[in-house]
Amino acid sequence: MFKTPAALLRILHLFHRWSGIVLGALVLAWFVSGIIMVFVARPRWSEEERLAALPLLTADLTQMAHAAWQPPMPPWEAWRALGRADLPESVRLHRIGERSVYRFQTRDPAWLTVDAADGRRLTAEDFTAEAAIRRALEASAAKTGRHANTSNAAGLDSPAPAVTLIARDQWTVTARFDPLRPFYRVEINDADGQTFYVSRQTGEVVLDMTRAERLWNWFGTTVHWIYITPLRAAPKVWRQVVIWLSFTALLMAISGLWLGIQRLRIRQPYPGGRFSPYRDGWKLWHHWLGLAGSVFLIAWLFSGWISMAPLGLLRGGQLSIEERQWLTGGALDAELLQHAPPHELPADVREIRWLRFAGQPLILLQSAETSRLIAPGTDKPPFARLSLEEIAKRAAGLLPDARIHTAEWLEKPDSEYYPRRHRAPTLPVVRIRFDDANGTAYYIDPANGNVVRKIDNDSRRYRWLFGALHRFDFPPLDFWENGRIALILVTSAIGIALCIGAGVLAWKRFRR
Repeated sequence: MFKTPAALLRILHLFHRWSGIVLGALVLAWFVSGIIMVFVARPRWSEEERLAALPLLTADLTQMAHAAWQPPMPPWEAWRALGRADLPESVRLHRIGERSVYRFQTRDPAWLTVDAADGRRLTAEDFTAEAAIRRALEASAAKTGRHANTSNAAGLDSPAPAVTLIARDQWTVTARFDPLRPFYRVEINDADGQTFYVSRQTGEVVLDMTRAERLWNWFGTTVHWIYITPLRAAPKVWRQVVIWLSFTALLMAISGLWLGIQRLRIRQPYPGGRFSPYRDGWKLWHHWLGLAGSVFLIAWLFSGWISMAPLGLLRGGQLSIEERQWLTGGALDAELLQHAPPHELPADVREIRWLRFAGQPLILLQSAETSRLIAPGTDKPPFARLSLEEIAKRAAGLLPDARIHTAEWLEKPDSEYYPRRHRAPTLPVVRIRFDDANGTAYYIDPANGNVVRKIDNDSRRYRWLFGALHRFDFPPLDFWENGRIALILVTSAIGIALCIGAGVLAWKRFRR
């Protein structure tokens, strides 16, 4: 159909053949693992699970509400007890075992733990293997609704929990776990094969998984993201490996499509009226499947490659430090941290945080299902969320050269703020749209004033170049989950068949 120099055709043919031999199995694994990822998420310890597993702040060992609550020292005194000259990035108060503790996150980034009663810093020596087992059993009980039997939560006939101290493994390989290393890996030995990771730096559960999640993820996210532990532990090297593998696979698909079109004859068929030069067998099937599925395959490989932001492309939607701090009115300081925890505390509170919004101090009371805000030093009663007016007033300074176009409550997902693979969006949120050239919109959580998502033209392009091409994340499929999954399965089946055909042809050539 198109005239291509014979020398170039030969080069394309050799490149397609040998890149297919080298990368065909990897692309096949990407398709299969991608299907698994549609149904099974990578193990994570969500914020909801974390809060549900924390003990009640106001309960004593017999769970009598208000019986044991004694407001501890203000967080500023606990921070000064550490003898540091800087300021913490965030502060939270909760219970661990029988004591209340302050957690301070620093710029290192690291977490420092201080006993809220006497100001003593707790170190890794305070978080023993036995304590880790208790945390894991409490977390297991919170998830299953069973009473936490600290001697043997799995039952009298089951082995006792097994605990191992590790620095890194397949499930804790990413950099976000670095401030929390090392970990106690606690295997509950129950029917579900639950495993919990407890940080030896903080004594908190940071990850959990079941036997089934672990098994499926070995064939899902681990394969799809090439999460080989030694490789993933070097993020810069891992990123370059993924970029170049996906780019080479993309060139392989493009060359295959070009060769397939070159061999197609519509106006002047081959002898016997054939449009393909191949009479039968795997070559014929590979030719037709390639013509039918190569456009999808190219789009899919391209979107996977672009997701790694090669050459610094498509980094829209990322919040700058200034944007993160604008709504809060600056970092934490001594004035804010001198506010002690409230003397009267609702019985369901599990954690307290110190925040700012528009420069004003706030104390956030969090339970397993709800949160309340307190403005210390005022007579204002606890309130569930910030108002639309005060959020909009403060958010106006996020883009000083533009004006707010709309400021409104969002009670359900919209076309740009919607569930993403296995994760539901925070709702309700305040949506602030600006009239700038980038069409910028901010989605702000009224429960704490945090920006939960930023949308601009770069993020919209990323959505179409990655989400739409890789996961069929476009209207109306973004809200029609079953239709989106069906299309993923059909197109992935074509890709799998194409890779299997390439593998058979490669095997036959090696046999010769």
